[in-house]
Amino acid sequence: MSRHRAAAAGIALLALIVTGCSGDPMPTPSPSASPSPTAEGPFGDGELRIGTLVPITGADAGIGLAQVAGVELAVREINEAGGVNGQPVVTFHRDSGDATSDKAIEAFAELVERGVDVVIGPSSLDLAIKLAPLAVESGVMLISPSISDPAAGAIAADGLFARTLPSARGDGSGIAAQLPPRSRVAVVYFSDDTGRGIRDSLAEGLAATQSVVVSTIALTPTMRNAETIVSQLRAADADFVVYAGSAGRSAQNTLILAALAEAGLATTVWLSSSLIGAYDVPVGALEGVSAVRAGGVTDAAFAARLRTADPRVTNWYTGAESYDAVILAALAAVVADDDGGVAIARALGGVSRDGIPCLSWGHCLHVLDTADALGNDIDYQGRSGPIDLSNRGDAAQSHYSVWMFDASNVARPVP
Repeated sequence: MSRHRAAAAGIALLALIVTGCSGDPMPTPSPSASPSPTAEGPFGDGELRIGTLVPITGADAGIGLAQVAGVELAVREINEAGGVNGQPVVTFHRDSGDATSDKAIEAFAELVERGVDVVIGPSSLDLAIKLAPLAVESGVMLISPSISDPAAGAIAADGLFARTLPSARGDGSGIAAQLPPRSRVAVVYFSDDTGRGIRDSLAEGLAATQSVVVSTIALTPTMRNAETIVSQLRAADADFVVYAGSAGRSAQNTLILAALAEAGLATTVWLSSSLIGAYDVPVGALEGVSAVRAGGVTDAAFAARLRTADPRVTNWYTGAESYDAVILAALAAVVADDDGGVAIARALGGVSRDGIPCLSWGHCLHVLDTADALGNDIDYQGRSGPIDLSNRGDAAQSHYSVWMFDASNVARPVP
């Protein structure tokens, strides 16, 4: 595309205009009401504005800094390469808090007043459900980098909601990929949509390696008899135990994990991603327990890049997914030749799958230049792994990193 080459010529000038965490640009008029889903556009005004709505305070505050850093890093790289359709990307940052307050709704309204086209966030299902109708009303694209709850796939937002972290239902297949062929596996899962999804994806993944599920134990909210669970697992003669309890039931998880450790089963246990955390059990009890987490381990090189955006970042979780959300949105704006939220929503899935693989912003622009002549599309391979957004905006696949609890009961990534 000729506009890519023209934009590249202005790199030196655009580098002087890049905006970041230090301050907001001047306010812009609020956008008009969202156009109908069948409107043809254009929907943008020529300048891609990206807001963040991530937890800096509240229950999920531990991941907010990495998310903002991921956004800022991506925007900086885009602007240093000439911006989107010849214009620098502008960012605005707001604190979402958590679902116990209206902070996210108020912050979203502020972002709409600033004229944002895309919001990176929120980080919880409850907030996404609250914000989805507001996104439809304003024509703003929401891209969450950290919601894994399967229910997010059913959010009604006229295509204006997507997520770069896959559904937790896939944790089972991620665990299955780590186990040796012909393994005998028992699964203990909380009997809700997430737990059943993990159970089913585990069974499907095991079948590919001639492994088999030999026992399934469904947990209910009132189950506390850990000794019975241990007895059933022993009777099943399983090589490995997959534990997929409910993340919100810490007391139940602690009780059962302590019992599994006391029974000498710790080194056979694999946890789903939402259970990576701290447990009130004797020191060393969880040593050897393994877990998977969607997304690759943040290597030293990418961690260093994130820290150039914010030196305070020490928890890297979903920083890569936030980075990828920005790159995908910007690529969608380029392909659509329109930076509006509705246009980005329509092009977002296409740039994430079924095309020529590309690995970075610059690489993808180069491929687009070539692909134009060939009539092909791009397939952005994210920093967090292959993303492949479905038509509903769900990340269809992901790499999984492996974690293991050490002698201090702290889970750490396995190199």
